[in-house]
Amino acid sequence: MSGYITHEGTTCPVDTTVEILVDGESWSPKVFVDKTGKYLVEFPPGSTHTLAPSHKGYLFSPASYTIDSITAPVSNKNFTQFQKYAVKVIVAGGKCEFPLGGLNTVTITSIPSCYSVTLSDTVKEFTFTDLPPVLFKLEVTRQDLVTFDAQNIDLRDTNVLNDNNRTVRFIYHSPLIVKIDTLLLPVQGDCGTPRIVLSQLNKYVLHYSAGEQYAAGFCPSDSISFAVYNYIGDEGAARVLTTLNGTVADTIVAGYPNVLDGGPHPFQKQILVKAATPDNRLAQNDFWAFVAGVRPRIGQTFVSRGPDMPLMILRAPPGDFSWSYWGQSSSHYTQMSISQDTATGGGVGTFISFGAKFEAQAGLGFAIGAEVKPIVEFSLGYTSMTGNSSLTTVNVVTTATENITTPMDPIHTGHNSDVYIGAAYNFVFGLADSLYFQPDSCIYKKKTVRAH
Repeated sequence: MSGYITHEGTTCPVDTTVEILVDGESWSPKVFVDKTGKYLVEFPPGSTHTLAPSHKGYLFSPASYTIDSITAPVSNKNFTQFQKYAVKVIVAGGKCEFPLGGLNTVTITSIPSCYSVTLSDTVKEFTFTDLPPVLFKLEVTRQDLVTFDAQNIDLRDTNVLNDNNRTVRFIYHSPLIVKIDTLLLPVQGDCGTPRIVLSQLNKYVLHYSAGEQYAAGFCPSDSISFAVYNYIGDEGAARVLTTLNGTVADTIVAGYPNVLDGGPHPFQKQILVKAATPDNRLAQNDFWAFVAGVRPRIGQTFVSRGPDMPLMILRAPPGDFSWSYWGQSSSHYTQMSISQDTATGGGVGTFISFGAKFEAQAGLGFAIGAEVKPIVEFSLGYTSMTGNSSLTTVNVVTTATENITTPMDPIHTGHNSDVYIGAAYNFVFGLADSLYFQPDSCIYKKKTVRAH
């Protein structure tokens, strides 16, 4: 007795794992269909048997055939498998699965080729229904330069099939790009396009993002490492910032202005941001801004020493065998303001602090912002650090590196045994370039000033 088993609506044979049961049990030896879907069972003449195909997850019509008192070969006892499935196909961009736009043509073809369906549309999701449980190849074509490799999906393994693994994704990744969000930066100008104008020593917040751009929006990437080259803040080396969601915030401090008017960005300074993903996808972007402030002219300075100034006094108690002390690691904070006074007839001049990181021929200028530089370290137990928080303000931090006490013996008492801790400062004078912006004309201007 023989016949063929195919999938409904197709010429596709069923899988070779379909077994033919005889009277509800496996025959000896077991009978399976061949690769053409044909089965063949041999019986003793005159016997009566019922044949039924069996495969988990398959449904057959008819369910069985019964042959009474078989006396001659019986053929064309065919079965049809009518269990069917649906497959969803997604054609999209990035992990956000944005629509790509344009026409997508999706073709599903059985392997070997006995069944094929093609769908075309501008949407990103396609659903193929009434598919027989065979091995399929999926292909996506477009009219632009976006291409995809073909993918296979095997519907024969019904033990593991569910809605999730019957979804096939074709994901295109556009080139990685870097975005620099400057919306929080101040802008000036009444002449069309406003200009970003930063003030020397002020702090500003930027946001860096790395991801992929699609017509439907920006899709941030995961696990990004940013290398930030902050030339606006005069930083000597790149800073590395990392993020797991594609976006990171950064705070910068504007340094010296750029007093040069040449090149494609006259009087402006740059921040360059480079991004890298774990799989070594690279991208970079930059932006330029104008920094208003003062830049000293190196080599055109002289130094004047200021007076000795007490920063703190440790008073000696009046009684015998008593003392006061300044504890180890304790710090004392002092803030000094620098101002000018021009005598009558003394000429006209503008005095502006040299500001960020100026190094004169004789001495070191102030550091900027939170950065501090040691100006002196004594072997007698304390250090002093200085930095400026504005163009005319100096912050001084004095820290004890060991316990400092007034005399402990009974001979030294009273104010003559007080301990004075102080410093004197070198003031650097010279010529500087002052850069400023005229909002009404959107012109950068430079003038020469006397500065300290």
